[in-house]
Amino acid sequence: TITQTTKACLFDMDGTLIDSSPAVTAAWRLLKATGYDFLDLDDILASAHGYRTIDALRKWCKIKDEELLKKEVVRFENAILENASKAEGGGIIALPGVKDLLLQIQGGRTEDEQGWSVCTSSTHFYASRALPAAGLFIPKNFVTAESVSNGKPAPDPYLLGAKLSGVDPKDCVVFEDAPTGIRAGKAAGCLVLATCTSHTRKALEKENPDFLVDDLSQ
Repeated sequence: TITQTTKACLFDMDGTLIDSSPAVTAAWRLLKATGYDFLDLDDILASAHGYRTIDALRKWCKIKDEELLKKEVVRFENAILENASKAEGGGIIALPGVKDLLLQIQGGRTEDEQGWSVCTSSTHFYASRALPAAGLFIPKNFVTAESVSNGKPAPDPYLLGAKLSGVDPKDCVVFEDAPTGIRAGKAAGCLVLATCTSHTRKALEKENPDFLVDDLSQ
């Protein structure tokens, strides 16, 4: 059990609050089969988690045309949602301990006094559907890919999350599962709690998070 006094909790979404990994893998396979046969799926699945979709497609699909990039982002995220809806068990699920933790954080607060925010690399379109699909509600403070000019590992998403919460970044705890997100949280000046839900403990230890747990049930 970790005890830490904080004024606001800033959560990454995919891999921290929810798991949609089978559907994401299927979406990358779709891209490889429809125009991007050069994609190295092993490399992508090991490295792309934590990046904004637009940044990941720009980097790995080597798309330079901005209009095409926007269309492919929509196609990719629609594929995730479609694959998730077909998957057994609902496709997108809340990770262990998440619902109980959010209830504890929210305890005694009104909806206008939420003590937590989501700061995700996903688009608003995708994130606003993925959270309810996992049985979670969308928080008042909701930072998505479109909210910032620079995505993780830049600190922008967490700096904005702290600002929307009305809290100094040093008084926030960031909850992350990916190296890029840990770097973003630390660069923002926040404490960072990392979960071993998508990466190995060894990979996360290299980023020196302040706390490291198996999942949010601890």
